[in-house]
Order: sequence, then structure tokens, then C-alpha cells
Amino acid sequence: MHHALTILALVSVCGCGSWTNWSGTIHCQPRRVERPRSERELRAMVAAGSHVRVVGAGHSFNALACSNDVMLDLRELNHVLEIDAARGLVKVEAGITLHDLDEELAKRGLALGTEPTIDKITAAGAISTASHGTGFGHGAFSEEVTALDVIDAAGNKVIIDGGERLAAARIGLGALGVIYAITFRVERAFNFEIDERVVGEDEAFAQLDRLPLENEHADLFWLVTEHKVFLRTYKRTTAPVHLEHPAADWLLEHVVRTWVAHFGLAVASKIPGVTPLLNKAEPSTFRRRVEVDRSDRILHRFPGHQRVVSMEYVIPVEHTRAALRAIADSLTATGFYPNVPPYVRFVGGGGDGLLSPMRGRKSCAVEVLSYPGFAGWERFFRDLEPRFRALGGRPHWGKLFYENPHSLYEPAAWKGFASLHREIDPRGKFDNALMRWLLH
Repeated sequence: MHHALTILALVSVCGCGSWTNWSGTIHCQPRRVERPRSERELRAMVAAGSHVRVVGAGHSFNALACSNDVMLDLRELNHVLEIDAARGLVKVEAGITLHDLDEELAKRGLALGTEPTIDKITAAGAISTASHGTGFGHGAFSEEVTALDVIDAAGNKVIIDGGERLAAARIGLGALGVIYAITFRVERAFNFEIDERVVGEDEAFAQLDRLPLENEHADLFWLVTEHKVFLRTYKRTTAPVHLEHPAADWLLEHVVRTWVAHFGLAVASKIPGVTPLLNKAEPSTFRRRVEVDRSDRILHRFPGHQRVVSMEYVIPVEHTRAALRAIADSLTATGFYPNVPPYVRFVGGGGDGLLSPMRGRKSCAVEVLSYPGFAGWERFFRDLEPRFRALGGRPHWGKLFYENPHSLYEPAAWKGFASLHREIDPRGKFDNALMRWLLH
């Protein structure tokens, strides 16, 4: 249904809403935005609201968090509640960012075993959308969750710590109550050695089958128009921290790849002839580096932090090459000229999140991106989506998608999700337009 597609994209030109996501592409006008500062305040706000949606850092690319009634911003609920090093557990409030959680754990010689790429997102937002890192040893970040403290529609606290209820609640899409606290597995702190280099696309693509098997972690950025790949492989090490040129790295990351690149993309979106020049220059911003750093700093080591639009599909790993061909075919079909490299990660799927896109299989997560000012990106995304679905792909819940993914999951997964939904929220207090479309 065309109106459902509009709901999912929900890209507004108004800009007059009282809430907008991080990239400024999603807007909504809730009746009010509330910011609880304690569990007691949160429970009272939930009980009093007629329709409630929750937002963390606003880093999603679709309308999942949007509401025309009450939005709860949980970023004031950002404390570490308990650390049990002996049992390897940490309990945190939902609104803590991954960056702050990493720092608190590091002080105690602890670390998360895996994390999503971006550290500015909140813990609850990361698990609720099945955000993930890379490596066959882990699936979605939600797999690290052992228990959740959830506020139901009546404002009561419900502890979910096992069985199918936890399998559903780990990736709740904001519809299975309001998460107040999360208990994660943690382990002793460790370092990663990362090897970064630019190689020709033929050389990189010849390694696609081996990369996730021979390396604990591997990901790549495809510099499509230049026929090159920025390739990263990394593994645990007992070696001490070793950074070759930390000051130069900081300037490259935070000045060149962020502010200079942002200015260049803004200009290129208005003057199309600039884009090929930017793409040609991009490989020179990457250099060969073999460095060692704290695990979380390597996991969050992401080249550039542009405000972009994004669509990501999680595809069975045996179709990785076909997914890359699909991108090339779609670029040809739509005439869209890429301005941000597609990003490929390899992910496991051994966890039990019912609505995990990587559930039950090893996958490649293929993300396409664009600076939002460029004409034609949505046409490209829409053309590419059915190609990804034909390969068995499932969309990342926090990014753009246009076709309903309901049929991409086993009926039993939706049954388990619906069962907990009826228990936590019998009257649909936590639903919004997007959730109603997904659930029915």
C-alpha cells in the first residue's frame, strides 16, 4: 500500500516538527516530549499517557520512534546501576550511550564482547532495532542481553529474564513496553589489532568467502566509482596499545572525513560535477595502518560521521557477491551516482532474538548510504530493495525500508512477539503508524 510506504520513509520537507532525528530527515510533531529522570518519573509518565513512543539518541533513519502524542526521551536515564564482575554482568539504565557505558566498564577492567559501529546511540535503542557490529562470533547486539526491566502500559515494572519472552523483548521495536534497565554480559577488557588498507575491488572481492572465516572481524567500504575497497580486518591481541600517529589520525577522522567531507558533499549535492572529484580523492584519505587499541575504540572506529540516509539489508552470506552485483545493477538502472561508499559487514546469527534480521544464519549486512541533499537516492533505494529481498535479505529495523518485512520472518516469530505485545500492551499504547502496519 502506497500510504504505508510513505509512513516508513516519512521524509518531511517541513522541518517544523518539534522532534527530528539525528540527520534531520525524519520529523514528527508529538503533543509533548517528556524526559524522565528516574524510574518513578518514567512509570508515572507511561501510566498517564494515552499513546507513548520512546526515543533515545534519535539515530534511526525511519519513523520508528515517531508519535503524534507523547514521546519519551530517555537520555536522562543514563546511569550504570550495578556491575557484577564475578558473574560478568552489568545493569544499566536504558538511555546510557554506548560511549559512556564503554568508559565506565573500562574503569573496572571490563568490556562488552561486541558492539554496533556508532557509540553515540543509546543502549535501549541499539538492542531494540537489532543494531550490530561485525564478525561471525556475534549476531545482533541484543544477543548480549540477559534481562530487561520493562515498564508496561499500566506503569508497572516487569522483569523479563528468560525464555521466549526475552527472545521477543530483546528486539521490541519500542512496542513491547518501555525499557528502563538492561543487563548485559561483559568480559575482561581486551585489545584489538586492526589492519586497514585500500585494495583493488577484484582483489577484495576474491577474498569475500575467506574474509569472515580467516578473521575474527572484517568489514569493507566499496569505493564503487574508483573500483577500490577500503578493507579492515581485526582480531584480539594481548599486545599493548599502539597507535602510529594519533594526532594525525584525529585530524583525518574529525576534520577531513567529517567537516571537510561534509562541506564537499553539501557542495556536490548542488553541483553534480563535484561528486566525481570527491570520489576520486577519497581513496587518498585512507592509508595502511596496523594499530592496537582498546576493543571498544576499534569497534567504534568508523571513517567519517556524515549525516546521511541509509538502507541496510542483512543477507545470507553465500549471496554476498550477488548483493554487490545488485548494487551495481541498481546504480545502472537508476542512474544514481554514489556519493558515500556502501558498507559491508559479516555477522553471525546464533542468538534467539525473534525478530533479529540475522537470526538462524550467517549473513552479510550490506548498507547503502547517501548524503540526503543528493537527488535520486530514494529512487535508487527503492529499486535496490526488491533485489536484496530476492536474495533472502531482511532490513535493519532502524534504517529505511519500503516494503513490509512481515513475510520475511517465520510465523512463529511474529506469534511470540504478538503474545508478549498483548501481555505488556493490550490496548496498543506503545503502537504508532509504522508499528500498526508491521503488526497487522
